[in-house]
Amino acid sequence: MPPRLNPTPPSVLALLRRPDPEDWLGPLRPWVNLCQRGIDPQDAWRQLQR
Repeated sequence: MPPRLNPTPPSVLALLRRPDPEDWLGPLRPWVNLCQRGIDPQDAWRQLQR
């Protein structure tokens, strides 16, 4: 009996790289998330530039 072919779940990194069609912010999403947590927008931008 052949082994069942279960598709392997995508890795976390693959999920992070995969663009969400619903997410119109795209690459700005990490910056927006930091700003929503109360981090100053300029500081958030500097953190993401590192």
